[in-house]
Amino acid sequence: GAGGGAPGARVARGEAAAGEAVYRKSCVMCHGPDGGGTQLGPSLVTGDLAGVDQITQVVRAGVPDPEEYPVPMPDHTGLALTDAQVQAVSAYVYFLTGR
Repeated sequence: GAGGGAPGARVARGEAAAGEAVYRKSCVMCHGPDGGGTQLGPSLVTGDLAGVDQITQVVRAGVPDPEEYPVPMPDHTGLALTDAQVQAVSAYVYFLTGR
């Protein structure tokens, strides 16, 4: 469809807040409490994710064979996330990047 602007330029604070709960349950063990990364997963705040749409794609697909980390990131079905939870956690990660 038509519509300009940066991808994910408008992320609702409420959606990001809902995503924080999902993040704390499903993502924190590898990406850290503030998204700064751990030995198991990369930083989400210094990464090259361009917008909430790209973040959503990664959450949906997972990272089955990461180059620099010892464990794969499961896809959204492996994490048992609903579509609404995928959208919410993607919004939260986008919010963490400070963009």
